[in-house]
Amino acid sequence: MKKSCFLMMTAMIIASGMGIQPAIGATVEAVKPAIAVPDTDRKSIADKIAIRELIDTFSIEADNKDGISQIDLFTKDAVVENYNNGKLTQTLKGNENIGKAFDDFLKTQDVVYHINGQQVIHLNGNKADGISYCFVTLIYTDKEGKTMKRQTGVRYVDDYVFQNGRWLIAHRKAYFNWSEQVPYQGG
Repeated sequence: MKKSCFLMMTAMIIASGMGIQPAIGATVEAVKPAIAVPDTDRKSIADKIAIRELIDTFSIEADNKDGISQIDLFTKDAVVENYNNGKLTQTLKGNENIGKAFDDFLKTQDVVYHINGQQVIHLNGNKADGISYCFVTLIYTDKEGKTMKRQTGVRYVDDYVFQNGRWLIAHRKAYFNWSEQVPYQGG
């Protein structure tokens, strides 16, 4: 009960700082005396939410198999490094090249599904860094015509930059820590 009350109060405080009206029957004024949140903390919370939305948008665009839309999530000079079993296997430079490479790969998949998990973000002015975890499922047809399912545990180590009013990925190290590939039994 205490935790849900705290979460509701925190959400109302954040919402009030962003100009969002509280739910019917709830009053921000009644909550404010209980917890005072400085404007700098509100900005930090809003920045962390924006970065979380950036990561989630990346995954949603991948699930839609639209790597071209991912171009706008990276800085123009962004770098993506892919690691498999701890070894660097691919480096992509520039948001256009990153988006095209992602789009080419995604088009080879029948189904793409991401579940984003825990994330830690450290803010430093208009820059930030963070680690986020992702569980990825890919369903595709292999060279022999068999439908296969690959599930992978991914850890993203990112550097972010706030540019033109929004957060972007400047540098990403994608660690594909484990992967399991089996024939797909679903329908």
